[in-house]
Amino acid sequence: MNTLKGKRILITGGTGTLGKELVSQLHHENEVIVYSRNEERQYLMQQEFSGAKNIKYYIGDVRDTGTLRYAMTGADYAIHAAAMKDLIMCERQATQTVLNNIIGSQSFIRAVELSSVKKAIAVSTDKAAAPSNVYGCSKYIMEKLFEEAGLHSEKDFCSVRFGNMIDSTGSLITHWKENPG
Repeated sequence: MNTLKGKRILITGGTGTLGKELVSQLHHENEVIVYSRNEERQYLMQQEFSGAKNIKYYIGDVRDTGTLRYAMTGADYAIHAAAMKDLIMCERQATQTVLNNIIGSQSFIRAVELSSVKKAIAVSTDKAAAPSNVYGCSKYIMEKLFEEAGLHSEKDFCSVRFGNMIDSTGSLITHWKENPG
């Protein structure tokens, strides 16, 4: 993480499980911008990191390129971790999944293109490999959008895939903890 030291890093979905962990790891030596649409989670996160002066919070939707671009002002890196990810919810609300995970990713890419960001990283999932559900398909398309952006831009675009995260919102482990027996 030495290459990130002293940088300004924006994280969409910054109040989610992964986003919050990234903030926790990065805020000691960097300025971190938490971008999410969940004001309650932002409030709770501000309480948890109350002594951290180098964390900024922006309420916004990833589909709103203007607000996202404003939040990215002066950023060196941008991590795109915002997504609808609950498999059942994504199946039942495919339109919202497309709007958030695909259209939101296009908006993120446009905002990066108009910003000072040098490198943009998209967070994907193992479900994007040979996708068999709406969520996996949406993340696969997101990866392809980032790949395409990288081919036609002077900026560096890439994506990383994660498997299931233990104790993430909506995970089976969380469900089992809340409903023992």
